[in-house]
Amino acid sequence: MIVVKHPASQIKYPIEFNYPIKKLISMITSITRNKLPTLLSDFINNKTKICLVFDKNTYQLFENAHSYQYKFVMPCGEKFKNTNTVNQLHRFLFSHQFKRNDCVISIGGGIVSDLTGYASSTYMRSMKWVTCPTTLLSMVDATLGGKTGVNNQFGKNLIGNFYHPKCIFLDISTLKTLPKDEFINGLAEMIKHGIIYDRSHYNEVLNNINTIINAAPATKSILYIQNSLQIKRKIVEKDPYEQNLRKILNFGHTIGHAIERQTNFRLSHGKCIMVGMLIESHIANNIKLLPNKAYQEIYSDLSKRFFLKKQSTLLDEVNSSAQIKASVLQKYLLLDKKNIDQNICFALPRTIGKAVIIEISYSKVKEILDNCPFIRRGKLNL
Repeated sequence: MIVVKHPASQIKYPIEFNYPIKKLISMITSITRNKLPTLLSDFINNKTKICLVFDKNTYQLFENAHSYQYKFVMPCGEKFKNTNTVNQLHRFLFSHQFKRNDCVISIGGGIVSDLTGYASSTYMRSMKWVTCPTTLLSMVDATLGGKTGVNNQFGKNLIGNFYHPKCIFLDISTLKTLPKDEFINGLAEMIKHGIIYDRSHYNEVLNNINTIINAAPATKSILYIQNSLQIKRKIVEKDPYEQNLRKILNFGHTIGHAIERQTNFRLSHGKCIMVGMLIESHIANNIKLLPNKAYQEIYSDLSKRFFLKKQSTLLDEVNSSAQIKASVLQKYLLLDKKNIDQNICFALPRTIGKAVIIEISYSKVKEILDNCPFIRRGKLNL
């Protein structure tokens, strides 16, 4: 078990590893709830109303929740991660007379946890929230750190706040239900953790991709997931509200989120972040921050490696799905929530294992992107 602590704000919440979600649902939906795990029984009793939130795909995996009265099932996909869905969840909670001391439990990937956390934080000025991540991305990134939010027409996660769950339950067996392509989302974040903070973790992830994707052996998969969580935990505990150090977790996301918005979320989050890390590494190299040797290593590892399909690189999979234009990227960069005046705030690597925060003028970023060798006629040229 990992316990996340924020001393300045007195926030603390535990992460329970490999707890079966089906078992958890059975306990929650039982009449007596006399066998709830201690993590829940500390703040939930027989009178507590609990709303289970799923997306449609995850809901199909848990038949023992189908007859439960208080469940909310949202559509799948980034385009439904918006205030309309939040309003629907709020209406459900109001119509069933949920109170502030009741609880919402999100069961699903990052979209479900981000939206549910935001809805919980704004319902009656906050109610209890527990999350059960079921994807690699949500396990290693989305559920830890308290960032909640939704998208709008101007960009990704532009509406949101910091709100922490009471506790987190991870069930490694849920990874076996995922399509292989879904793993690229989590792998991108695990690789990012290595580039910004821990060289050995970077090597371990890249050398054990098949173990992580197949969740076998489970003990090793859990170890790599725990390592990623520990890296993020160390960073978040030192800077829970992203005033300084925590900003390094945004490596790849400034460009990556702009790509997601430009492509109207047709490309998966992981592929956009992978491309974002490549382009931002190019920016770091261009301004003489990242040495050529480290830059070439990142470039080779991320662009040429066969992640999921034989003979199919990141380059092939991105170019078959969407166009990426420098001029459109620049438009969305201006709307990035981290910007300061006319400067774009980047987290950029100095080497593999260390990153820094740097502000670059918009005119300089535009110049670099206009001449970026990766982007030619709407296609990546890696």
